[in-house]
Amino acid sequence: MNVLVVQVRGSRFGIPADLVVELIRAVAISPLPGAPPVISGIINVRGSLTPVIDPAVRFGQQEQAVKPSDNFVLVAMPSRIVALRVDIANDLEEIDDADIKTAESVSSTATRLAGVATLADGLVVIYDPASFLDEAENMALGNALALAAG
Repeated sequence: MNVLVVQVRGSRFGIPADLVVELIRAVAISPLPGAPPVISGIINVRGSLTPVIDPAVRFGQQEQAVKPSDNFVLVAMPSRIVALRVDIANDLEEIDDADIKTAESVSSTATRLAGVATLADGLVVIYDPASFLDEAENMALGNALALAAG
């Protein structure tokens, strides 16, 4: 599995590279009324309203203002493309599938994880972007985007 290794507020994690569409510089995020709390807002990517998810918020940290040095990783989820807010994208790593432990083998309470792997420079948690939103959040986001599109 190829994994894009990124930093989010000092923590390192991976995103399956086959889901990565593009890496772009962060821009101001516009509010999206009616969106679930995990959605920071929306950005306009070449005429398309794209929801922004801050993985740090998804995993319990407080929302922070976007910094000019931040980046967005555009990720293909089952129903739409979303922008994951990251500090920086570090590297593209090829990890042998046999070297990836399942999330359940690390913690029985681990959710939203595709697995965990040990790289030469340490552990990387590989997130499953498709699980970032539950069904109710995904429906609320769809409704909010439909209202925003007018």
